[in-house]
Amino acid sequence: MIDFWTFFSQIPIAKERQEVRSKINTQVNKILKNKETNPGFDAPALETQIDQLVYQLYNLT
Repeated sequence: MIDFWTFFSQIPIAKERQEVRSKINTQVNKILKNKETNPGFDAPALETQIDQLVYQLYNLT
């Protein structure tokens, strides 16, 4: 039997950098708010900003 928690425990969780996490939260909330009023809303610019913030959060390139 595979212990899935062994694998999950290896996933890094960003705990620092509250400022970046807050910016991500703001962008996600903008998307959700727009989706409520317009279900067909497409947010590639906001999604790209979120991607860049996640890269910063995890020091990715």
